[in-house]
Amino acid sequence: VIFLEVMKRLGIDSPYYVDIGVCHPVLRNNTYLMYEKNMCDGLLVEPNLEMCELIEEYRPHNTLVRGGVCGGVTQTLKYYMNSEKSWAGHNTFSYEEAVSLNIQNNYIEMKAYNINEFFEIYAEKCPDILDIDVEGMDEEVIRALDTERFRAKIISIEELVCGSLRQIMESKGYVHFAGTAINGIYVAKEILECL
Repeated sequence: VIFLEVMKRLGIDSPYYVDIGVCHPVLRNNTYLMYEKNMCDGLLVEPNLEMCELIEEYRPHNTLVRGGVCGGVTQTLKYYMNSEKSWAGHNTFSYEEAVSLNIQNNYIEMKAYNINEFFEIYAEKCPDILDIDVEGMDEEVIRALDTERFRAKIISIEELVCGSLRQIMESKGYVHFAGTAINGIYVAKEILECL
């Protein structure tokens, strides 16, 4: 709802969005409302293969990349998976996070792209909206993101897992605009006066 309101105020009828760490394509998904309203210009990134099947079923008009995103070099990483179905969204590339969830022995190997290389390869253009939920690697990814080259108008990221997020975002020229119980929503300073 916040994404849609910002896009409306900016006069953008069909936003281009990138959703990194989609998990379920409908339930508790930050970009599904746009898809439901026929705003299908979206790039979705998800390493969980079961969730990828759901994405293909429920969001066939979005573009899906099976894999992950990281702040380091593009490489094959261990993707730690929770065997509890009710915790299906709590999978991670972060070993530390995996240990905290006691899932470090249950993994598959999966390609994780450097965030900037990912944009170079897959993004059609600079996104209007960037949604990041990468379970324990959020700070690494947002620090690595080149916001000069890939300057989204809105960035949503889990604040609960990253205590220094506001300072990082301010240093990149973003202002905290709104929040939910989990996510911080930031807008580029240069569009703030339009809102």
